[in-house]
Amino acid sequence: MTAFVGLFDVLGFKALIASTPLTEVVERYRDLVRLKRLATRIPVIGPRRSRIDRVRTTVFSDTILIWCGDSATQLDSFLVACAALVASAIDAGWPLRGGIAYGDAFLRVEERIFVGRAIVDAYKMEQSQEWIGAAFHPTALAHPTLGKTIKEHDCVTHYAVPTGRSKERVASDYAVHWGQFSTQGKRVLERSAASVTDSRVKRKYSRTLRYINRKCRAFAVAG
Repeated sequence: MTAFVGLFDVLGFKALIASTPLTEVVERYRDLVRLKRLATRIPVIGPRRSRIDRVRTTVFSDTILIWCGDSATQLDSFLVACAALVASAIDAGWPLRGGIAYGDAFLRVEERIFVGRAIVDAYKMEQSQEWIGAAFHPTALAHPTLGKTIKEHDCVTHYAVPTGRSKERVASDYAVHWGQFSTQGKRVLERSAASVTDSRVKRKYSRTLRYINRKCRAFAVAG
């Protein structure tokens, strides 16, 4: 099948495992799984009745996978879910970084098989970024009928996404607009940035806070 795929990783997960008792990690991990479940249940108000769209998702270790089929209706719920996931995770102290791509993929929860070019491209987009947030791989933006829909969606914003200098990096000018779903993300990120000593990690936080101040002004004031 062809699908839109979002791949999200928790930044600093290895350090968390190394410095935190396993029982505490497990409890926090359960909370992350709960947030993932809530973020992928999207209320839709229709002309006759309301419904809940359930965006397909799975989680393994520190990676969350979200996907949807090749239709405008599914894409709308998928984009809302991606923004809500990043926001709720950041609010809870889980710094997520994600990449979203489009292409061939075999995604079967029942068999625990998740393979395909779209997953690889989403992973490359995720790895290329030097901040906390999520960006769109060129394959998603170049969709022949839905690329424009993505660019104009309320959960997407035009922004020069900060990336590394690796030859393998993927550039993107469109990011997930998650600030509108966050209640305390700015405060959480500022607190985390103040406690970081690694200059590379601190740079990721400062770039994220710069994004908030530029693209989420109302949220930045409230947060």
